[in-house]
Amino acid sequence: MRALSIAKAAANLWDLPRLLTNEGHPVLWYALLWFGYHLAPTPLVLQGISIAIALLAVLVFWLSCPFLRWLKLLFLFSFLPLYEYSVIARNYGISMLLFFVFAAFYGKLRADYAGRWLLAFVLALLANTNVHSAILSGFLTLYWAADSRPTTWSSGKAMTFFMPIGLVATGLGFCLFTVLPDSNSIVMNPTALTTGKLLSALSDSLLHPGRGLNELFTGLPSVGRDILVWLLVLCLALRPLAALLLFAGVVTVTLFFAIGYSGTLRHEGIVWTYLITLYWLVYESNNNQYHKIRNKLHFIGLYGLIACVLLVHVAGSARYIYRDLTVEISSAKSFGRFIASNELYRQAIIIGEPDIRLESLPAYADNRIYLPRAGLFRDYVRLTTENKPELSLGELLDSAKQLRQREKCPVLIALGHFDLAGQPLPYIRTEQYDRKFTWTDAELNDFLTATEKVAEFKSDLKNERYEVYLLQETDRLKP
Repeated sequence: MRALSIAKAAANLWDLPRLLTNEGHPVLWYALLWFGYHLAPTPLVLQGISIAIALLAVLVFWLSCPFLRWLKLLFLFSFLPLYEYSVIARNYGISMLLFFVFAAFYGKLRADYAGRWLLAFVLALLANTNVHSAILSGFLTLYWAADSRPTTWSSGKAMTFFMPIGLVATGLGFCLFTVLPDSNSIVMNPTALTTGKLLSALSDSLLHPGRGLNELFTGLPSVGRDILVWLLVLCLALRPLAALLLFAGVVTVTLFFAIGYSGTLRHEGIVWTYLITLYWLVYESNNNQYHKIRNKLHFIGLYGLIACVLLVHVAGSARYIYRDLTVEISSAKSFGRFIASNELYRQAIIIGEPDIRLESLPAYADNRIYLPRAGLFRDYVRLTTENKPELSLGELLDSAKQLRQREKCPVLIALGHFDLAGQPLPYIRTEQYDRKFTWTDAELNDFLTATEKVAEFKSDLKNERYEVYLLQETDRLKP
């Protein structure tokens, strides 16, 4: 929902890069949401676009991928296409689609003049889906360049060869321009990266390429993940360049996990999609001129190792779907129903602390959300120094009172810090990105005097839990 909130906040399409400063994401997904929301102004556009992209991706894979049908079925029912990239991390589904579109058209278009521009356009788009895909689109460009370089050179051939690659480079440059943080970011600090840290992380990624893929290869110990990566690389020996680029891609992305932003399933899944794409490209390029042992290795990698991983992923997909059907994932839907049940609450301003827990609420309620750390109304939290690194309960209550007086409407406070009275000194809670919340006995007494607890939502699986307090029209004394 955060992505849609950012897209809605853009005055026009060209305003998106400004809003994405310090977000760490390229522009493509937000541009799609901007267009979609202006065509159909409803939060449902988020699900509609993501499901359409996921369906298109699996359609391209099913119709174009040369793998045996049983392996394709395993992939389609694994947790990346069936769940993670269609339901949870929707913007990463675009990467899956573009990887597969590139593989589907590669054999037919890699040497054709017009086709080269189409492939370049696909890679330039891929570079603007997420940072991980941008890294891997660069390696796919190297594969394409090596695979289609002219045997003899002329000025015309050089133009035909390099100009489409220049388009990919432009896409990569625009991605870099969009995602690089400035000095206001509280998520990443590029100046904190030293040469020593970089070399240490690089050495670790080279020696242990599977260490950063613990969710992708769930259940395997670290050494087992390393061995699996090496075997998957070895099984691409049919095309040594593809094997080299697979290893380089894994190392570079896991290096980014170590020095930039630690990876979760959605990020690690991009590496898996890249691996599938390389196996696809090598499969189609096999023309029996290679050694029989290399063919057997490729067969073992594809229908042995990859198939085993996909079987685990299918089981994971079933587990995730069952969990979603039986467990409340987020409190936002229940909170939205609670707000809708009362006319007073439907008119209320919502204040949250931690404020980031309310980012999914706009999918279920139209209430204005006020961010006390930033001192403004907005549906999403910018992870920058515009937010106060430390907020007290007294400041939170003062913000609520000022809003009620200024806006002449009720105020609901969604407080995600529980059992404040039972905590021993020091009275401080630390949240993500070292953001602190503090209180005193006097502030807690004032808060309980000025508010009434009207609901609580604490049963969700994600950490979007909070107690909801209504600020009283006139401060009342507690007995």
